Amino acid sequence: MRTRRTARDSAFAAEFGRRLESAFQKHVKDKSNPKRLSVNAFAESLNLTRAGLHKAKRGKSVPELDLIERARQYNVFVGYGDLSVEVKRRKRHPKGTDLQLFLPFAVENLKKDSVRVELGEHKGDSVEVKVWIKFAG
Repeated sequence: MRTRRTARDSAFAAEFGRRLESAFQKHVKDKSNPKRLSVNAFAESLNLTRAGLHKAKRGKSVPELDLIERARQYNVFVGYGDLSVEVKRRKRHPKGTDLQLFLPFAVENLKKDSVRVELGEHKGDSVEVKVWIKFAG
C-alpha cells in the first residue's frame, strides 16, 4: 500500500539528504581523507545502490529505519520530531464543496438560538466540529 508523504516527511527527507550529502563529501570526495571511500563502497555500506544513494542525498525519498541506522556510522543524525526545518502545510481543497455552496442559502434566516456548535475530538492537527441546526417548520 502506497501512502502519501506528509509535509513533515518531506522536510525530514530533505534534512536527512543534506546531512548525508555532507557525510558523502567528507568520506568520499575529500582527497585529504586517508580513509576515503569509493562511491560504491559508501553506497554499499548504507545498503544502497548508487542510484539509491543519489536519491537519498537529494532528499527525494523518505529514508527507512535501516538506512537511518546505517547512516549513524557517518554521524548522520536527524530527529524526526526535532526538525530545524519549518514545515509549511499545503492548503487542502475542502471536501463536500457542493454542500458548502448550498449551506449559506439554507441557513440565511437562522437565529442564534437555533444553531449549536460543539468541538469534539482532537485528532492530530485537526478538531472534530459538530453543528446542530434547528429548522422551523
